[in-house]
Amino acid sequence: MPPAWPSPGATVTTFWGCSQPTSRNEKALTRNLTNSEHQWLRVRQHLREHRYDLAVSAAGGYPESATVEATPLLSAPTWLPDIPIALDYIKLQYTPEATFGGITGTEPVIRRLLPIRVNGVRYRTYSEAVAALAAPRIFENRATYRLLHADLRTNPHMVFGAGSYFDGIDIGDAAAHEFTGVHLGEIARPDLRTAIGDPCDPARRATNVALSTLTFRHDRTTGTATFPLQLRDSAKVGHAGGLYQVLPVGVFQPAGEELWNAENDFSLWRCIVRELAEELRGTTEDYGTDRGPINYGAWPFA
Repeated sequence: MPPAWPSPGATVTTFWGCSQPTSRNEKALTRNLTNSEHQWLRVRQHLREHRYDLAVSAAGGYPESATVEATPLLSAPTWLPDIPIALDYIKLQYTPEATFGGITGTEPVIRRLLPIRVNGVRYRTYSEAVAALAAPRIFENRATYRLLHADLRTNPHMVFGAGSYFDGIDIGDAAAHEFTGVHLGEIARPDLRTAIGDPCDPARRATNVALSTLTFRHDRTTGTATFPLQLRDSAKVGHAGGLYQVLPVGVFQPAGEELWNAENDFSLWRCIVRELAEELRGTTEDYGTDRGPINYGAWPFA
């Protein structure tokens, strides 16, 4: 599903400009690539350059009832509340011991999409291929809160388990790669998309959540309001590169890998406030969480 618009509208301010994507990971240029790796990179590059149009085309393959308000965004009916909901009204439940029985990213239906190295061994996962051939500047497999269930209509609540950032790369990016390959005639059939079925079913694919926050700036003198957008740099980010997106936005995840952060940071607002600090104030992402959890109550910005 497309997470952002291809260009800003007349009422927005582009606050965060980034450079254009690079053509290829520099590490991949230090050695000879196999024909398989070259083919994978061609498809990957086309995906990066035409992500929005491909996403709109992909959304067209699903029933109109699955789309959101005449946009190409896809959603489950229970994810769309009738009226806005205050964050405090959404009950969160964290079950890190929850198991997952859906597609994990190592199945043959995904392996067939991965290139073969010079030693004849196929890459094990899509994220492994990205890391070796087309890694953005920041590409780390950090802990996330993986969505298990959500209902924002009748009894607003969300249930999460333990996940990792590469869960989304290994399945979501692989599905996007497959769709692009079919579009280019490089791949015969969308077998992975067929295997996933409903893309909004967290039981079928490991689902990470990103919190996109529309931040308004009210000018009291003129009575007008603007909001910032960021242009996501494909050379720096692993998702939605080359697209405009609201500011701030960030994956729902703990601030650090230590266990004490998982419970302490399990809050929609705490995730948003960290992203506000990082993307609007330029605050570092190093919160010293290796020494202890963030004391949000003592942090003036929080």
